[in-house]
Amino acid sequence: MANEREPDNPLSVDFVPEGAVETHYVSDDENWASVAAQYNVNVKDLIYFNFHTNVPEEVNWYLRRNTGCNVSKDGGRNWAFSSSADPGRIYIPPPAGAPDTGAGTLLVLVEQISSGWFQFAWNRDVQKDEVGRLLFEGETPSGVDITKEAAGAFLVSGMTNEMLYDYRRREIVPLSGFMKVSKVLIIKTMVERR
Repeated sequence: MANEREPDNPLSVDFVPEGAVETHYVSDDENWASVAAQYNVNVKDLIYFNFHTNVPEEVNWYLRRNTGCNVSKDGGRNWAFSSSADPGRIYIPPPAGAPDTGAGTLLVLVEQISSGWFQFAWNRDVQKDEVGRLLFEGETPSGVDITKEAAGAFLVSGMTNEMLYDYRRREIVPLSGFMKVSKVLIIKTMVERR
């Protein structure tokens, strides 16, 4: 491939970007633009998210080495997506317009478990003391208990619907309109104000 160059400090062959909301397997008749449109992300952002570069020669190198592309549709100048790519994986960043809760921290899951019980998850390993700032703009209100479930995921009990709606208004997050993005990373939740 004439248009290929190894980056100075290449990512590992099995690199998975932090914050990926889905693994996409490329197929025939797809390209960067069609995949970006499918997931409502910017094309350049999608490429950079996967390879930490937008230099065409380096992108081609990663397409061959990391994604396993083995087909060219422009006479051997650039690698193209196809069903024969092995492993054929690219990773999808959070969609455009997803709520950013500050300092690059993106809320990726809100699920109502039962009355007053919610599960929240962020795209990085937030600490318990950050949850109050992220959800309540300060200290955690009395009567609210926060339990860490996993990296970046917390179970919050004692949270009233009013608290949730205050958070929604601050972040302009239509919680009842959250889309399910494959593998339950963003879960639709119906929260009714009582």
